[in-house]
This record gives sequence, structure tokens and C-alpha cells, in this order.
Amino acid sequence: MNLVATDLNYLQAAEDWLDLGSPAKALAKLERIDPVHHSLPEVLLLRARIYLLDDRPHQARAILSALSKSHPELPGVWFFLACISARRGNAIAAEIELRECNVAAHRRNEGTRWQELINYSPHFKMVWVFNQLMES
Repeated sequence: MNLVATDLNYLQAAEDWLDLGSPAKALAKLERIDPVHHSLPEVLLLRARIYLLDDRPHQARAILSALSKSHPELPGVWFFLACISARRGNAIAAEIELRECNVAAHRRNEGTRWQELINYSPHFKMVWVFNQLMES
């Protein structure tokens, strides 16, 4: 099942509000999507991102964990799971999830895009420090 044009517009508007740092407005736009489409992976992934920005990591993790089982091919699922793990100080889990992100990204020919996000994300500084300590 694919999103219809109206729902695609709501999804894009929600993403735009999220990029502007307004999770409440993003969620309001996401809720306007036809309920029959609420379980689509792109809608669930955006909902998880909204919850992450809104400091609701438990809700985000529940969605992302389910998506990692049903749609492991989506790099964003692994990236945002890694963000949550890194925030919790779990460098080992974050590293594993980042590896899964890289594998999924390369399978979709999106390796460069996701690697840049990983490299420039402030969440993963502690993962790199952990790796340096383990290599010493």
C-alpha cells in the first residue's frame, strides 16, 4: 500500500516541522494522514523521529524495535536506534546498530548519505571514544 498525494503532503509537512524543531506541529501533521496508512514504515519511522525529538525515547524505541524486525532493510531504523542507544550511554549497542545501518544503506546504494549523518551526528562521539579505548 502506498501513500496517496494528500498523505504524502502531510508526511512531508510533518518532516518539515520536525526539521524546524517543532515535534508538536510535526505530530499534528502526521495525525492528519489517513489512519489506514499509520502502520506504513515511512509513517512509523517519522513518528519515531518525532518522539525522539520530543524526548520520548521509550516510545521511539518501541516503534523502531518493531520496524527493525519487519523492515531491517531501512537504514533509518538502525540509525535512530543507535541514536537512542548512544543517548543512554550504551556504546556497544550503538556500534552494532550503526553497523546494521551501514549494511542496510549500502544495500540501497545510500551508503554515503548515511555515513555522513553518522559522522556528523553529535550522538556518536562517545561511540568513537569507546572504539578508540577498545583498540588501545
